[in-house]
Amino acid sequence: MDKRKFVSIKNKMMLILIPIVIATYSLVCALTVVQMNQELKASLSTEIDLTSQIVEGKISTIVEKTVGIMVNVKKSIENGKSDAASVQEYLYRVADAYPESIPTGIYCGLEEGVYIDKMWVPDDPDWIMKERPWYVEGLKADEVTFGETYLDGMTGSYIASVYTNLKNSAGKVFGVISADIPIDNIAAITTEHSLFENGYVYIIDGYSGMIFGNGKDAEKNGQFLSEQTDALSQQIAQDIADSRFGTIYQTAGMYYNLQKVSGTNFITVSVVPVTDISNVLSSYAWKTILASLAGFVLLLVGSYLLMTKMLKPLSRISDMINRMHQLDMTEKLDIRQRDEFGQIAGQLNDLAISLRGTMMLCMESTNALKEKAEGNMERAESITETSGRQEQSMENLTSTMNELSKAIENVAEGATALASNVNNVSANVNTVNEKITETSESTENGITEMKQLRENIQGVSVASQELQQAIDDVKAGLNGINEMVNVIEGIASQTNLLSLNASIEAARAGEMGKGFAVVASEIRTLADDSQSSVKNIIETTGRLDKLVSIVLEKAQNNIERIATSDSSADRVSGVFALIRDNIRNINQSSDQIEKEMKNVDGIASDMAATTQEQTASIEVVLNTCKEMMEKSEAVAGSALELDAAGKDLNQIAENLKAQVDKFKV
Repeated sequence: MDKRKFVSIKNKMMLILIPIVIATYSLVCALTVVQMNQELKASLSTEIDLTSQIVEGKISTIVEKTVGIMVNVKKSIENGKSDAASVQEYLYRVADAYPESIPTGIYCGLEEGVYIDKMWVPDDPDWIMKERPWYVEGLKADEVTFGETYLDGMTGSYIASVYTNLKNSAGKVFGVISADIPIDNIAAITTEHSLFENGYVYIIDGYSGMIFGNGKDAEKNGQFLSEQTDALSQQIAQDIADSRFGTIYQTAGMYYNLQKVSGTNFITVSVVPVTDISNVLSSYAWKTILASLAGFVLLLVGSYLLMTKMLKPLSRISDMINRMHQLDMTEKLDIRQRDEFGQIAGQLNDLAISLRGTMMLCMESTNALKEKAEGNMERAESITETSGRQEQSMENLTSTMNELSKAIENVAEGATALASNVNNVSANVNTVNEKITETSESTENGITEMKQLRENIQGVSVASQELQQAIDDVKAGLNGINEMVNVIEGIASQTNLLSLNASIEAARAGEMGKGFAVVASEIRTLADDSQSSVKNIIETTGRLDKLVSIVLEKAQNNIERIATSDSSADRVSGVFALIRDNIRNINQSSDQIEKEMKNVDGIASDMAATTQEQTASIEVVLNTCKEMMEKSEAVAGSALELDAAGKDLNQIAENLKAQVDKFKV
């Protein structure tokens, strides 16, 4: 038996399942994190685009109002009077009508050098209108155009000018109208919006590169992009020069995006620190890991409980095979699953029932065999006793016949002196008659003892035949056991086939089929255990078969010896009958002698002849007694052999019973 440490299928499957689950969940977590990273970047892009659209929409709303007013003013002036007074009057009315849209009003510079502005009157003698950027650029602008951002000297705030030229009916430019858009209003829009945790939005003037609306680094507002030394600002300046707009880029630990505001010179800059994304990703990752860990624990617990339930029948089947290995057939499996386990359990139950019935039959046959062996031993002892008594009777008969011979010799010796010794002769004749009577009685006793001996021998013969029948029953039981062993071998073969199929399926399943490969291995082990049990049963039945063969041989020898003893008893009975006949003749002769003694003188010669006949008869009797003693000794020897055989048979029966008793039924 393998002495290696036992490891259950459940533990093996868990050892295989845990790494698989860990690897699977690790892969899922990694893929989830990667997917989250991609989704966060997509979310970043979406949020930046949305924020840019919102900011652009709000800036466009402010700009479009101002531009719309400028377009209408341009049309009205070009279609009306173009003199300075008329233009001034109209522009003053417009300023009064739109104090919020154009808080600084619309100012105008005419080609003749007239500057019209309701809100501000130049007080610097060095201020020259036609040198102002808005005028210089406005002369060239047939449409309302954005100018660069600058610091307004009157308000001390940053403003952006929008301007366009004025043309008369002949198409000649005669002036420029311009309006200011406060940058503070636009900057307020960007400061209202944030991105993620620390992201922000600000605006760069595409003409001048001036920064404004930066709520995160307020000290940069009013500065020019070209003056910034940080890596992000320098990269943004390069991207603007290369017209790289609409795409999210990463540099210096920041995600950033540039968007042009349509109809303006403004460029929105959206900046999000990489840490904001990584923090969100880390938070999601930890949540994913915790959720995965919880799922991992639940999966392991569920798998453990499921495998415990699935493999419970296998443990019960293994226990029953171990009990059958120990020759215990008393238990029954109660497994009602409609699978391979259920089939194996049903076959084992059928096998146990068959083996139990067979072993009960063997037990009954063994008990009968033991009883017959004990009966043979008793009969052998009886035969031995009878033979002893018969031998003693023969010895008594021999002694009597010797005495009778001596008496007859005395009669013969005294025949010549019969006349003078009649009384002595008569006494001797009486003595002879007494001995004849004793001999006759001994002979009758011998005949009776021989009859008893024959009856005992016949009883032993019947018992031996019954013993042989019991042995045949035992051999039939052993044949039934061998048939059951063949059934076990069939089950083992089916189990091996099941293991092979499970191994093939596990190989096809790949990594996820390792658990089924372990089940296939354990099923193969179960088949090996079954085959081991089969070998033990075969060895046990082999020993039983050898014992039964020995018993059968001994029984046949006993039957032969009994037949010999029966024949010897018949011959001894014949000898006793002959002795009885001779004794009757002697008795008749003695009666004759007694009758003739009355005529002593006349029958002396007859007496001599009679004594000779009697002497011859006595010799025959003695020879017969010797033969009877020899036959008695032969019968006694046969009885001893029968007794020894009975003891051997009893020992074999004991051994057979000990082997059969190992089975628990």
